[in-house]
Amino acid sequence: MMNKKVIQLEYSEFASLDELEATEVELINEAIKIAHKSYSPYSNFPVGASVLLDNGKIYGGNNQENIAYPSSTCADARATAEADPVGENVERFQPLPLMGRLGLEPRTLGLKVPCSTS
Repeated sequence: MMNKKVIQLEYSEFASLDELEATEVELINEAIKIAHKSYSPYSNFPVGASVLLDNGKIYGGNNQENIAYPSSTCADARATAEADPVGENVERFQPLPLMGRLGLEPRTLGLKVPCSTS
């Protein structure tokens, strides 16, 4: 028997970065900065992500594509992986911003689901 489910998502939309806390702006800036180092020649869609750990440290990651596209490494997975080798506890971290299509305002990007969770 088929069961019908409903998924609801609540989120906040801000008119500008001025409405955000300083830490949130710092996370977004890190995601933008690291997106510039993305290797995305196949999708032409550079993505950056940043993670705020409980200890206040911020780590960033970006998407890295390979010739076996779409078998690539996602930005959100790389951001958490960057913290892990240096012994950081990546079990608990704040929600991370994802930035794609460099040059667009963050509000024009729309809601994006991290690729490692889709």
